Amino acid sequence: TGKNNLISTPADMPASEYTIDTDRDTVLVTHHGALLKIPKGAIDAGDKKQVTLEIKEAYTIADMIRGGLTTKSGEEPLSSGGMIYINPKKGQSATLKKKIDVALPTRFKEPGMKLFKGEETAYGQLNWVKPDTLPVTTYDKKMEIGKSIFNSKCRSCHNLGKTTIGPD
Repeated sequence: TGKNNLISTPADMPASEYTIDTDRDTVLVTHHGALLKIPKGAIDAGDKKQVTLEIKEAYTIADMIRGGLTTKSGEEPLSSGGMIYINPKKGQSATLKKKIDVALPTRFKEPGMKLFKGEETAYGQLNWVKPDTLPVTTYDKKMEIGKSIFNSKCRSCHNLGKTTIGPD
């Protein structure tokens, strides 16, 4: 029997490779639109000044299903805005010494959404653990200002989901 090309495991997901200089601040935009800000010295590659990162990305339900990815923390289901895997390429050794900033090109961000770390289970699946609060971005602040303006100046005539004095 042949291998099913539609569903695989996370290990089978295609990866993109990016070589960075560990002695420089680096801003990296992946093929699928993630933005990584890697400060100088954030990655220690021993006596090497360059490291090749292997990056796997899944931002849609179809990507997640094709990659055999799950959206569960223990037995609890999660809603996902996207997943990214970043590691040194096989055969290279590197350690993360400082925080790197990662922005995903997600299509939505629900209030209260959290950042999870994926841990591989004995069956090769991912269990999402160690939830952490997402940082407040400039976009989040602008959305709150817009919401406040709508509620104070527009809501009396416009209502989402139904026509009042003004259109929906």
